[in-house]
Parts: sequence; C-alpha cells; structure tokens
Amino acid sequence: GQYYKEKEKKKWNKKTLNSVKKALRRRLISKKEIVLVAEKEGHIIGYAGGSIEKEYYSRKKFGSIDDIFIKKEFRRSSIGKKLLSKLIKEMFRRGARKFNASVAVRNKASRKLLTKFGFYEHSFVYIKHI
Repeated sequence: GQYYKEKEKKKWNKKTLNSVKKALRRRLISKKEIVLVAEKEGHIIGYAGGSIEKEYYSRKKFGSIDDIFIKKEFRRSSIGKKLLSKLIKEMFRRGARKFNASVAVRNKASRKLLTKFGFYEHSFVYIKHI
C-alpha cells in the first residue's frame, strides 16, 4: 500500500515506512501493547494503540493511549469513538484504573473525543529540536 503523512500529503520514504512497520511488529508481539484495527471490506480504515504501563513510584498500572488514527474519508462516523471505547475496556480488563493520552495541540478532533470520554488536560510537553 501507499502511506502518506496526513498533513503533508507526501509519500513516506522507504526508511520511514520500514521504521513504522518494525514498530508495529514490536507492538503486535508485546504483552503490554494493545493494537485495535477497524476494517471495511478487508481494508484497514483506522486503528488505536496503547500500552499498559506502571507508574514510577506507586507501580500501579495505567493505560497509555498512544495512537488513534482514522482515514480521512471515514472520520466523523463514530469509528474513533468505538476504537477508543474498546481500547479503554481492554486496558481496564488488564488492570489499568487510570489512563493517559498524548495528543498534539493542533489535533482538535482527538482532544474533543478524549474530553467526551472524561479526559482532561493535565500537563504540557515542551519540545525543542536542535
């Protein structure tokens, strides 16, 4: 298949594509990782992924929601909502009682979805490229 960066509409180069494939393979075989996929007529139209982590001091389990992606033409059709709901339920089943999600500030749709699920802003991440 062809993979595109959502914002830039550029085809991913082979090195980036291979890195993504390797990361997905690692996630699929890991016991702490969860990847859910939405399909339509045998084609992947979205996915959600996360992991079960332990808090540094308390060692209590929490669910870390890392990815929710829906192909552009299938957005606003409750697919993201269904994936997020199933991801949270699976994380709960595995012992998580607290959840976090990292979302880009500009990703208003994901922020709105998470708010509907009871998530709230907690902290900020600052990034600097050199």
